[in-house]
Amino acid sequence: LVEDFIRLMNEYKENEKIVVLTTQVTYECSKIGVYEVGQRIKENLPVLEAKDMTHEAVMAKLMWILGMDPRPSYERIKELFYKEINYDTIL
Repeated sequence: LVEDFIRLMNEYKENEKIVVLTTQVTYECSKIGVYEVGQRIKENLPVLEAKDMTHEAVMAKLMWILGMDPRPSYERIKELFYKEINYDTIL
């Protein structure tokens, strides 16, 4: 199952898709590196981690990034995604 997930995520990478991992727990933050599967994903795939941002904040931030540059590099997206704006993330 994990190998299939990594294979599918690599297809996203090839097609220049952005993947943001988050949590479904309301008052928790995402901690991708806590478990082995998360560590493998973090080491092998270009994913962003929402940390303590809400789903709405993640979407707004991605729209803000793409509004500035419709074809940004992954590194540019990552740089802007983790930039704190109006206390959207504090971790």
